[in-house]
Amino acid sequence: PAGVAIGGDLDVNNELDLSDGELSLGTGTFSILGTIIRTNGSVTAGGGSTVAIGGIGSQLVIPANSFTAGNVNNFTINRASGVVLSSNLLVSGVLGLQAANPSAITGSLETNSHVLVMGALATTIGPGDVNGTVVRTSFLPDVPYSFGNQYTTVTFNSAGTLPSEMGIRIALGVAPSWKQDAILRSYDVIRTGGSGSGLTVNLHYLASELNANE
Repeated sequence: PAGVAIGGDLDVNNELDLSDGELSLGTGTFSILGTIIRTNGSVTAGGGSTVAIGGIGSQLVIPANSFTAGNVNNFTINRASGVVLSSNLLVSGVLGLQAANPSAITGSLETNSHVLVMGALATTIGPGDVNGTVVRTSFLPDVPYSFGNQYTTVTFNSAGTLPSEMGIRIALGVAPSWKQDAILRSYDVIRTGGSGSGLTVNLHYLASELNANE
């Protein structure tokens, strides 16, 4: 089929099979409570739509290219076992990490070797963390931009030229190799472009990661 459009809320309790065509979401919440398999279909999740991952099953692996153009509007994770990406994902609206991290070394959202891209107006809420790489490509001065947790933020001042891109790679539960007694979390920051602009960085960690640094 060419595709199916959904105008309101819908819960998928078992298996979402993206075998062919396009599933277009409206302004409602599309809740995935089971698993996803994909051969050739995709979900178009733009506009005011929300994709919500819930349920009590095992960690959900999202197959590559499950979302049209790799883009979702609002993306909420409320599954205790977490979610894993198999391709890059762009979140344009709200990233809701409502479930706590499944373990000390696993985030609510795992990017693996892929990238979570946050849109120009994207924000983060909830207690969970992204474990992996988060990238932003649009900045304005004096705006706090979140990277993988609501409390991990970067704010540029109005001086100089702002960067064209900034990426932060987050590693949970691991001290830097050169300082094994450090807090059990590391952040690698890569800034592309820009000059003469100062910034304020807030880096979040959990009490359980203190590694005797109290």
